[in-house]
Amino acid sequence: MAAAQDEPSVSAPPETAASWEAATRAEFDRLSDGREGWQLWVLSLKRNMESGTIMGRLEQQSRFGVSDVGGRVDVWHDLWSGAWGHLQLGVGPDATIYPRGTVQVDVTQSIGAWEVTGQYTWRTYESDRTHAARLQAAYYIGNWYLRGFATAVPQRGDLAAAGGVGARRFLAGSQSYLDVEAGAGRGVEFVGPDSELLVERTAFVSARVQHFFSRRLGFMVNLRYSDDGFFERTGGSVGLMVRW
Repeated sequence: MAAAQDEPSVSAPPETAASWEAATRAEFDRLSDGREGWQLWVLSLKRNMESGTIMGRLEQQSRFGVSDVGGRVDVWHDLWSGAWGHLQLGVGPDATIYPRGTVQVDVTQSIGAWEVTGQYTWRTYESDRTHAARLQAAYYIGNWYLRGFATAVPQRGDLAAAGGVGARRFLAGSQSYLDVEAGAGRGVEFVGPDSELLVERTAFVSARVQHFFSRRLGFMVNLRYSDDGFFERTGGSVGLMVRW
């Protein structure tokens, strides 16, 4: 699945001295075929600790007039020197839009100015499931964080393979930045209840700005475009973060 992203593909949680962070985000996507737009509302709570981070997240999403609720828990933890791991467990009780279950595992190793991440994601839907692999290489240079990534999703004898690049420019420390990302290839698309998981061409581009007014209060704005084969999506999101 390689559509426009609501969050840049950076595997580690942002570093911060604050112990807690609460965030909310609203998203909207307009569809090119004239059907009702997609909407998403997100609430999250994150706890930073000495050796890692844990985050809980609740979402409500609407597509084609159908609504669904999902939740997930993310855990980041130090593994060994220069390495950390990430585990995500997600659930969609009704499974009309969200997967009924999601398990994602990734490991990142830093090598000098480089970071290499390997990721595996398993999702189960009402009548199907997917297995996805992802490899990302990133490089820090000055105030820039540059990355390239590739994904592969085998599906019913076919292979959905895609790739992309991203660049993040830190504006003030690691908490305020401008991030752009683009990718293309073939993705596995799921567009509504009782729909099949189909392999379709896909391409996307997105830009995100995040800025903290102070140590405690920040905002983000994201704009994106995605060609998902069945239709094109144009949208964005706005969010607010509070730390203490």
